[in-house]
Amino acid sequence: MLSVEGLTINLRGAQLITAFSASLGPGECIGLEGVSGCGKTTLLRGIAGLVDSQSGNVTLDGMTPEQLGWPAFRRKVVYSAQDPVMYAGSVEANLCAAFRFQTAKTTYSAERALSHLKTLGLGAEVLYQRAESLSVGQRQRVALVRALLLTPRVLLMDEPTSALDRVATTGVEKLIQSFLQCGGAAFVVSHDTGLLRRTCDRTITLGGLP
Repeated sequence: MLSVEGLTINLRGAQLITAFSASLGPGECIGLEGVSGCGKTTLLRGIAGLVDSQSGNVTLDGMTPEQLGWPAFRRKVVYSAQDPVMYAGSVEANLCAAFRFQTAKTTYSAERALSHLKTLGLGAEVLYQRAESLSVGQRQRVALVRALLLTPRVLLMDEPTSALDRVATTGVEKLIQSFLQCGGAAFVVSHDTGLLRRTCDRTITLGGLP
């Protein structure tokens, strides 16, 4: 499904990622771990095309982002940040935003949004909150719902539970497992070895700074 071949990324003059290669099949989840600063976030952002790579390539079903078109690629391969950005306005407005673009092939489903939010321990009332008023943990959960509503092929999740308690983490794990069971695939960056063990098929450890 997703293939990363020889991806090399320089950041601030240092080679942070060197010839990284991995592939994801349907239903597969790969964990990424390593010391702080080793490049885990940079790697996810590089796969998503949010930072430039110096060499290597990423393909989805054998097609590069250029062949698919970057807007279409980013709807199929969705990056969720550790501290997600929320647009000004309500939570529901944030969830609806991506469906207003011409590349949207589906429409916003309030029913799916409420179901996902409930799994994550958030009630319907959160839809009407100002997104900028949410805590980091709430933003992490809303961002996961926002990503899943797009029905992506691949999720790139950066520390999706770093600001969550055990109960909320369990909800996140349930949604990830459901996504994988439906044929999605994922890379997950986390310092939570328990989450990686429970969620991922295998784990890759990245090295430290050069």
